[in-house]
Amino acid sequence: MSEAARETLALMSLLRRTVRAWGRRRWGGHVISMTRAPSDVLTVLWLWSGPRTVDGGHPRDASLRLPIIPLFETIDYLRDAPATMAAVLEVAAYRSYLQPRGNARRS
Repeated sequence: MSEAARETLALMSLLRRTVRAWGRRRWGGHVISMTRAPSDVLTVLWLWSGPRTVDGGHPRDASLRLPIIPLFETIDYLRDAPATMAAVLEVAAYRSYLQPRGNARRS
């Protein structure tokens, strides 16, 4: 694994431990700057779920849902946003991640 990959997994593990200790409300969510493809959102979902195996996990981990907030910051990315989000919502793992919140948007 590359150094960048190890650092990214370590960061996500730190975030998970922090959310366990202090709660999700202190962090708000994980903002994805320059979102342009479904993989941008799904990668963050995978990384958020991955540290369970890196840091040993915790019984409450299944209930930890850090909001994933994609930002579409160019005109082209913004035009493609409906299709990008429709594709993300077709993925069962992402829909399952949203389900505990009743599939509701964060207000």
